[in-house]
Amino acid sequence: AVVSTQSGHYGRETKKIGDSWDHVKDTDQILKFVRSQCEKYDMIKAEPGEVRKPRMLIVAKNWKENMLLYSSNPKTGSTSFKKWFTRIQGDPRPYSEMSGVHSMGRYGNLNQAWELAESKSSDPSSVTLGDVIKPFYSVGFMRNPLSRLISGFRDKILR
Repeated sequence: AVVSTQSGHYGRETKKIGDSWDHVKDTDQILKFVRSQCEKYDMIKAEPGEVRKPRMLIVAKNWKENMLLYSSNPKTGSTSFKKWFTRIQGDPRPYSEMSGVHSMGRYGNLNQAWELAESKSSDPSSVTLGDVIKPFYSVGFMRNPLSRLISGFRDKILR
């Protein structure tokens, strides 16, 4: 891997790792570190209902009209897509004037779709996320998780 030093914040020298996977010596070490951080901040276990009704699934306020479901993943162009999503909800402003697109209050309520699916089911307690999103057109974007981890490490640790 290409490793160079550069002047960082407050004049400190920081190491810059080149765009290579060569410096990743042991994936198990990375996984252990990430798990230890999750345990440290008590982020291992989900609260009851969290897994059943994910918070990052977004539907438009007029979801019955569009039937579009967006799975929002950070650092994958979500701001641009959310601006477009705001546009299909009827906001005529130019994208450059749109702000607050990450506020979940701007979008529809997936719980309404969940309640609709439960009302149509003979056994409402057996309704799954798959049942709820089945009639939607689903859209999502993702990044290679290891490249995202390395990018975050470079930005937050090495800078």
